[in-house]
Amino acid sequence: MKSKQTLSRRQHELMTFIGTYIREHGYPPLQREMAEHMDCAIGTVGGWLFILEDRGWLTRQRGWVRAWNVPQKDEAA
Repeated sequence: MKSKQTLSRRQHELMTFIGTYIREHGYPPLQREMAEHMDCAIGTVGGWLFILEDRGWLTRQRGWVRAWNVPQKDEAA
């Protein structure tokens, strides 16, 4: 994992959507739902997700459909 870097506007928008969605539903959104919210292709969202994971902003549970999660502050430290 690389050190956290400042998020772009679109990355921040995606992170906000994921966090809000998890708080409201109790589980993360599908990539399709993220793409619809962001008004872009699923592949674009997938690229952003992997960048955010690499930088430590998101974690992923491999093998799960709704795999993305925003780490708690103590996990991200």
